[in-house]
Amino acid sequence: MRCAAAGVALAFGPLVGACDPDISLGARTASAVLWSADHETGDLSQWHSGGDSEGGDYQSGGTLAISSEQAHSGSYSVKMTIDTSDAADHTARVYRRAVAGPAYYSAWFYFTEAHTPDIWWSIFLIRAQTSPSDPGTFKNLWDVNRERPASGEVIISFFDHLSNNDTHASFPKPVPVAQWTHFEAYLEYAPPNGTRLTFWQDGDAVLDLMGLGDAPAPYLFWAIGNGANNLTPPVSTLYIDDAVISTTRLGP
Repeated sequence: MRCAAAGVALAFGPLVGACDPDISLGARTASAVLWSADHETGDLSQWHSGGDSEGGDYQSGGTLAISSEQAHSGSYSVKMTIDTSDAADHTARVYRRAVAGPAYYSAWFYFTEAHTPDIWWSIFLIRAQTSPSDPGTFKNLWDVNRERPASGEVIISFFDHLSNNDTHASFPKPVPVAQWTHFEAYLEYAPPNGTRLTFWQDGDAVLDLMGLGDAPAPYLFWAIGNGANNLTPPVSTLYIDDAVISTTRLGP
């Protein structure tokens, strides 16, 4: 059984302080946006821009494709489906290399169903790779997961692979089904013990984690998508659209 993380501070609502992430909503200007994917190219080329060392997609027992079935803006999104009937690990994700220095990573998610995970269901993660061009050399660092407690509402939680600890929000916010939800993270990687990750759901701060550890591999990547084992019901589909890496917080 996973235990609550020790030495990790949680913050909910307004975050203040000279060293805190910018909680004001910045204008979406060319200077603020470092990279984005709206999928209106009708393919995954925005994720793959710059070559394998900068981004792409990967699947392990899952499927991933551009779709016109749902879209947050425009006509297209990325559809990710996994079938966990065999209780094995399945993933379908897109990823981009994390930028140097503090930055904000955001995207819109559309969940088609409220599943109950037996062990894990990860949608938003930071990972490291020993080779920047080979996603097979990954080491998972920090995950934002979905879980479904006895209340029946799907909520998010955080898992630290370095310490093998879970963190739960004191006042979790339900994640809706069949409507778009905005997730945004502030990542400031400052090894060995100063890394911070703050997470917003539809503009509300739900997790603020400080003092995270040192990555065991040098190249950091941001990955989003569908990953789980043994869900109930077993087949899960989600859509992702309007992903952005920026120097200011954009909000929903």
